[in-house]
Amino acid sequence: MDLNQTTIVFCTSMFTSIALLGAEAHGQSRLLLNDRTNDRIASAVDVNGDGEIDEDTEVWTYFDGSNAAGTLAPSNPTALGTSRLGWVLMGDQANRCVYLLRDLNGDGTAQGESESVVFADMDNLSGKSLAFPTGAAFDSHGRMYISNAGNNFGPDAIYRLQDLNGDGTAMGEGEITMYVGEGAFGPGNGDFVPYQIVFDENDVLYMRNAGNASFGLLGIWRFEDMNGDGRADGKGEYWNFFGQDNASGLEIGPGFAVDLDRAREDCLYIHNTVTNPLRRQIIRACDLNGDGTANNKGEAEIVWETEQSGFTAIDLISLENGDVFVTDNSAAGDANREVIRLRDTNGDGHFDEQTVYIANEGGTLGNIREGKVFPRFADLTGNEVVGVSDLLILLGNWGACDDLYNCPGDLNGDGVVDVSDLLLLLSNWG
Repeated sequence: MDLNQTTIVFCTSMFTSIALLGAEAHGQSRLLLNDRTNDRIASAVDVNGDGEIDEDTEVWTYFDGSNAAGTLAPSNPTALGTSRLGWVLMGDQANRCVYLLRDLNGDGTAQGESESVVFADMDNLSGKSLAFPTGAAFDSHGRMYISNAGNNFGPDAIYRLQDLNGDGTAMGEGEITMYVGEGAFGPGNGDFVPYQIVFDENDVLYMRNAGNASFGLLGIWRFEDMNGDGRADGKGEYWNFFGQDNASGLEIGPGFAVDLDRAREDCLYIHNTVTNPLRRQIIRACDLNGDGTANNKGEAEIVWETEQSGFTAIDLISLENGDVFVTDNSAAGDANREVIRLRDTNGDGHFDEQTVYIANEGGTLGNIREGKVFPRFADLTGNEVVGVSDLLILLGNWGACDDLYNCPGDLNGDGVVDVSDLLLLLSNWG
């Protein structure tokens, strides 16, 4: 028996006996937030489980220009996507590029050597524009997607980004391909303004369309590659999931955010802004009859609304327990920008409790754009506990990775699941 086998047998025996310890731990809310004022991604973790964030001890920089890899400093971080394995995809509208980040040593940041890279920029050999990235997402296979709002540099589009030649970027020819383009959006910079994107568990992509209400295209659009050609803008592959013609009679205005309702099947949330008087809303839209839309009467409703002066809701983040975070980019200044938490305490489907999750009294965070729930390091099952289930996944993938970007257990990103990854997992146990 070699060293690797001995280690596996020892650790499997040892940690199976304390499986209940991991199962009883309470998961904490872990967020990444694009901070445009400070040109960084901030991490916010409720370490002590008290339901709010202490700015002094529970907020820190996940990635910025001081990184040890020498990666280009962010200069307007906007789009943000996270994968179940801890990859982070960030679009920057000033640098006109996309970053790929990953914490490989478990220190809670992507500031170390080899933990960050400009994954693609405007010089990519695929000739695709990344001048105005507005949304980022991963599908179930770990593939990366960026939505780009059209401008003088390129068309309205959703791109798939892949590292096909193994150089750690998507800068090579054919590594950025059109996933949704002219077939759905029309040519160039048209009436669509594609913003945030999110995949469901079946790899159906949903997009929040922003822009001008007069075009009649606001709301949520659904895209699915049904013929396996690598695109989702062919005939019958896309349609309006929830929009201005909804039979529930809801007015749809501008907004950037869309997210799955992670506590309900076939439901999504969007931010919505309406006037006379000015109101910020969250709408839940559900496909109740299985027809692929939420436009039928009774399939959508306003579940939260505020007329609070100066409140500017930018993003929403849905949690599996039914709660929702909302980021506020109040024009009153950085110290007035906060993250609130919404709860449905009486079970009627509406958010009746609003608490401050990050008060930001010290101005720790600035202009918050997009935020995402982020998995704990070495938590391969996504339950916020590192335990036997994660250990078994790692052991089941022992050896060389077939796909570096979708390799459960390769915690240090070296392309092999081995003893070094096992030791990282064990050091984060519990």
